Amino acid sequence: MITSIGTPKYGALLARARPKVIQTDEEFERSVAMLEKLDLRAEAGEILSGEEMENSNCRRHPGSMCCAI
Repeated sequence: MITSIGTPKYGALLARARPKVIQTDEEFERSVAMLEKLDLRAEAGEILSGEEMENSNCRRHPGSMCCAI
């Protein structure tokens, strides 16, 4: 499913997520925790925003030029 991504909303999400290449165990754990929160919300039936889905996809596919912590 394709959802739209709002530039200001996605920018705010990125400001909170502070994307960068994962280099430490702490950064890895933080990334995993963020993904788990998104997964739990989705499993509970909450519809994630396009911005949240994009951030999640980037975290799950770090070779896609948008890996994040």
